[in-house]
Amino acid sequence: DFLVFIPMIYLVIMCLLKKNIRHTILVSIFLSLIIGWFLQNYEDRNFIKILIYGFRLPIENELYNVIRGGGIFSMGTAMVMALLSCGLVNIVDKLGVLKLISEKIGFIKSEWKIYLYTIVVAILTAAISCSQSTSILLTSQIMKKIYKKNGFTKELLALDIENSSVVLSSLIPWNIAITVPALMLDISAVKIIPYSLYLFILPLIVMILKIKKLSH
Repeated sequence: DFLVFIPMIYLVIMCLLKKNIRHTILVSIFLSLIIGWFLQNYEDRNFIKILIYGFRLPIENELYNVIRGGGIFSMGTAMVMALLSCGLVNIVDKLGVLKLISEKIGFIKSEWKIYLYTIVVAILTAAISCSQSTSILLTSQIMKKIYKKNGFTKELLALDIENSSVVLSSLIPWNIAITVPALMLDISAVKIIPYSLYLFILPLIVMILKIKKLSH
């Protein structure tokens, strides 16, 4: 029935319109509960079980190993990692590490070189913080003064962070950018990474384009 796709369609439309993600997710969950109750004949106890332990098809269903996951319990590890990583930004900032790294990098004339530094910093922060969002914040704090000092724009910094921290975090096996989807899909993060070709190719293409731009 087409009606079961309403929560997904609503979620996609609200994301495209850049609406508040928390409200969007809550409404999407509410719509799913209504559809489950009236169209799929789920009982209230089933809803509670699904919200806590995640969704599971009957074991005899051929899609049992494909369509399953979610639930509060499966997100426990990711929530702990998120809480720990959020506190890391202030700790590192107070220790003066960000300022020290910025000063050490110094002057950079080539756009591809500063992007290469951004990639290195992004990988290190993603590995240490275990969080994509924390990596973005740390990389931004470290590199923004360097970009400004060398005459590069904030827009370029934003694009370079998008093409480094945002994508490369998911290639760190213990980063929540990959562990959360892995937990939801009930599969090891290490098994997902080799197939994440886009995450490997994008930074490489950006680097090639920057070097090619320099030659012109």
